[in-house]
Amino acid sequence: MRPAKVPVEPVMQQLGELQMNGAAAEEPRWTEAALTDLIEHIVSRHHRYVRDEAPRLKALLQKVVTRHGEAHPELTAIELESLDATVTRHGLGLSAQKHANT
Repeated sequence: MRPAKVPVEPVMQQLGELQMNGAAAEEPRWTEAALTDLIEHIVSRHHRYVRDEAPRLKALLQKVVTRHGEAHPELTAIELESLDATVTRHGLGLSAQKHANT
């Protein structure tokens, strides 16, 4: 692994400035929030992210299997539909969304 050719000090200074200036959005105190607010936050932020990224990840996985599957037969054992199944089992509805868009 090659070291990055980026000086560490300016990066650390910029991160410190962001923290001091409050540039990062204030997160609610989820331990004190209403359960309905926490659920809404999880569904709107994290579940949507998984739904949005799953097709891209699946395409990348297919690309890896296509390009390297012959040299690495263990890759072909990866069940490409498992991502859909996992997301669906978790209640994110990726498959339903995918079928609705087709």
